[in-house]
Amino acid sequence: MIKYREILRLTNLGISQRQVVSCCHVSQKTVVKIQKKTAADSCRTGAFIQAEYSIFGGRLGMYKYFDMDDTIAAALDLAKKIM
Repeated sequence: MIKYREILRLTNLGISQRQVVSCCHVSQKTVVKIQKKTAADSCRTGAFIQAEYSIFGGRLGMYKYFDMDDTIAAALDLAKKIM
């Protein structure tokens, strides 16, 4: 199973492709493919992929189902904790 999140997390931390390949037990071709796809998607949507660190909240960060009002409330609570 390909660890997409882990590959992107390590990439955002500035870890070399060779180290990402070693940590995630995938081929270098897979890492390059995921990095290129993410970069292309980010350019199209205007999102940043390079960050010093990332904080994932909501469904992605908690691996839970949320209704939209619960998602917004959780995001606001998280923002208060961070700031």
